[in-house]
Amino acid sequence: MVAQIVGNYLVERGIVTRGQMLIIQKERKKVRARLGLVAISEGYMTQDEVNQIYAEMDEVSDRLFAEIAEERAYLTGGQIRMLAHKQNESFLCFAQALENQKLIDFESLNEVMHEFPIVNNEFQLDDLKSNDINRILPLFIPQEADEYVEAALCAVKFLEQKVDSNIYPVKAYLANALAATNGIFQFAKGEKEYAFALVAKDKEMTTLATCYMHERHDRIDEELLDIISEIVNKISSSYAAEISQDGVLVDLSPPQSYTEMKEVKADNMLVVELTVKYEIFYLLVCMSANIEII
Repeated sequence: MVAQIVGNYLVERGIVTRGQMLIIQKERKKVRARLGLVAISEGYMTQDEVNQIYAEMDEVSDRLFAEIAEERAYLTGGQIRMLAHKQNESFLCFAQALENQKLIDFESLNEVMHEFPIVNNEFQLDDLKSNDINRILPLFIPQEADEYVEAALCAVKFLEQKVDSNIYPVKAYLANALAATNGIFQFAKGEKEYAFALVAKDKEMTTLATCYMHERHDRIDEELLDIISEIVNKISSSYAAEISQDGVLVDLSPPQSYTEMKEVKADNMLVVELTVKYEIFYLLVCMSANIEII
């Protein structure tokens, strides 16, 4: 997830092109971060020190790099062993892929990361780099929307794990209205009321259904609505199972589909903008069943 989020940010900043990022996203799955890059990430060496060692080597070799770095007292044996355990971390492999394509070095990438809109301190930067949805999604959700975090996490984790691993959040905010043309809603009543919905402003749901079923869908038809209904139902059921562990019981109504919507209104709802294959769709989370669909 971190590679998609940061990659999209680099494209928005004009640091890489969309085409270059497609290459990076494929390459990052095949590479392992070099020992020098990990040493920079842990603050043991500078980019200049790492570059100097690599310039003296006939070929890239972690073993040779470690020998030279230890000989020059940049790293100890214990530090080298610790760094080796971090070479497969997702963010570092992404950073290595960027370096391999000579697009941006690690120190420059870190400078850009400090300007990331949802990050304002080192702890949050570590959360973003973690590639852990439990740490990343709350960065997007405003503090005044804390009551929505658990439900939103349940939904986004399901979408990432069961629909497409490349789904990631773009932004999240509280709203009382959202324009949309189609969507699936499911309501829960009982000891707690809530509602989940997946909505879109055009035909983005076709991409979501294609990812989930691994077969192409091009139209907003009954079959597609059934597919999205299944996704929403599984999200709602997963959340119901989670809160049942705290003794909270709810009844789920069947998912309801809408294809000629104009707007969704609620006293308050969390809107999470998500993207898959560069298509934006919306996850709506409401802690009541009072939603008006116009």
